Amino acid sequence: MIKTLCVTVAAVLTLHGVAAAAPVTWYVNGAFEDGGTLFGSFPFNAATEVVASWNILAGGNTVDFPNLIYATDPIGVF
Repeated sequence: MIKTLCVTVAAVLTLHGVAAAAPVTWYVNGAFEDGGTLFGSFPFNAATEVVASWNILAGGNTVDFPNLIYATDPIGVF
């Protein structure tokens, strides 16, 4: 009976921790040696291991490398 109770309590606590986990937003902001830039963010849910959306801008430094937007919804991102 005590083993069953301990396993049940452990399972409930584990499931509660997964259900209560919230996504953490990671921010990217940097520059490359050639003058290019990288800027944006994405939320990561560690409990589900899912990145549900992302908004990243890779800024070009010349006409050879124009700005690129990587986004789940690129309209009105930046």
